[in-house]
This record gives sequence, C-alpha cells and structure tokens, in this order.
Amino acid sequence: VTRESHFFLLQLWGRLVSSVPYLKGDRPSRLEVYVPDIAQTFVQSRLELAKGVVETPDSVEDPLEDDEMLVSQLESLPVLVRSSYEKLGPFLVSVFGRVFG
Repeated sequence: VTRESHFFLLQLWGRLVSSVPYLKGDRPSRLEVYVPDIAQTFVQSRLELAKGVVETPDSVEDPLEDDEMLVSQLESLPVLVRSSYEKLGPFLVSVFGRVFG
C-alpha cells in the first residue's frame, strides 16, 4: 500500500457517495453502513500520522508538505462526512475535543 493509494481510495468513496442521488432501483446501496467506518478510520490514521510527525519528524514523511494530496483529502472527506453526519458528527467532536481540549 502506497501513501497515494489511501487518497485514491478516499476519492473513490467520495465519488461513490456523490453518486447515490442518481442511483436507480429499489436496492439499497449499503454505503451508509461502510462510509462512517471508512471516514472514522481515515481521520484516526491522519491523527496518528500527525502524532508520528511531531514525535519523530525524521522517520515519517510530513503529509502537510504535499499540497496536491492535502487538497485531495480536503475535497473528498467532507463528502463522506456529510453523507453520514448523524454518525460522524459526534465522532469528530469527540476526537477533536480530545485533541484540542
């Protein structure tokens, strides 16, 4: 798994969520089951990476130095969060409350 693959997967999930209003048929998409877990895992992994950058700056590549990847994250993540805000809102408040609280 490469560093870029995480961002491509995040974009893929963002596009899948964006396409939900255009789905035809009666079958559920099941995205509401998977998207909250994907978004939570992504946020937690980014926080762990940030912690690693701060604690041992020479051993981990700083993701904030890659503008293209950062923009990709900032464009894709809100799509996922909006689609499952009821589940992700409290999670984000809890996580960032611990980080900044």
